[in-house]
Amino acid sequence: MSAMNLEAWAEEGRQIEKDGRAAAWRIADWLLAGEKEFGDARAYKEGQVIFKRGRQTLYNLVSTARAFPISRRRETLSFAHHDEVRALPTEQQEVLLNRAEKERLSVAAFRKAVRPPKEKEPPTKPVLIPVKQYSDLRAAAKSQGISVNAMAVRIFRDYLKQPEVALKAGLRPVVVNAA
Repeated sequence: MSAMNLEAWAEEGRQIEKDGRAAAWRIADWLLAGEKEFGDARAYKEGQVIFKRGRQTLYNLVSTARAFPISRRRETLSFAHHDEVRALPTEQQEVLLNRAEKERLSVAAFRKAVRPPKEKEPPTKPVLIPVKQYSDLRAAAKSQGISVNAMAVRIFRDYLKQPEVALKAGLRPVVVNAA
């Protein structure tokens, strides 16, 4: 490609930015064309300068555009909707995008539908121990330069790894049924 074609391509990118409608699809498609014509290094260097976005951000845009050729893009859904499902198998993408269209889901609602909810940690309850044992625990923690809580967790983890130690101390190991 000649330098003139490179300049024409760069000018197109500047026009996308100037339009104030630097839509993700337009930027991504522009970068894909630049990759094809001028190589990755040149395309992303120009993209970073023109759009004032980091290289990884530009890579992410292109990754979504690659996952969704123009023929598969939903005009009624945003780039962000498509981005949420880009890593999924095509069939699953289609099912989820159909749902988003049918239910007119916002990106936030779609994100919740796509991503499984994070498991909440069960609430903790305070453990009561005799004063003498607490004093020993506090002294051990101080000697290790850690908090009492961190020391208790360390001891408990060690206990779980070596229940025979607990047996020698007269404690009964807990057996958890995974049923």
